[in-house]
Amino acid sequence: MFRRGSSDISETTYEEDEVIDLVTMLARSKAANIMVEAINSNPRRGDGEPVISLVKEALKGGLHVVSANKTTLAHCDEINFQEVYWELQELAAQNSVKYLHESAGKS
Repeated sequence: MFRRGSSDISETTYEEDEVIDLVTMLARSKAANIMVEAINSNPRRGDGEPVISLVKEALKGGLHVVSANKTTLAHCDEINFQEVYWELQELAAQNSVKYLHESAGKS
């Protein structure tokens, strides 16, 4: 869940589907051509959401994506056990956009 209800965006909460809808709207309107994603998550826990869905939606919509998230690098698809990273790279290529990433860990 993301915060909403304040003039300070850091204190605003949004439901996951609202954020995905926003990414879809931006892609369709061509108001943006890139999405920078820096959602805090832990790739060792959970299903990698909402990060994976947001990145997929952006790529499908023709947005370049820059991610600072390890979840998209480390998470494995539970069906074919392929790292989601390769799926995202393939999706980017199919939509003539780039999926780039940079992230650092605590030492």
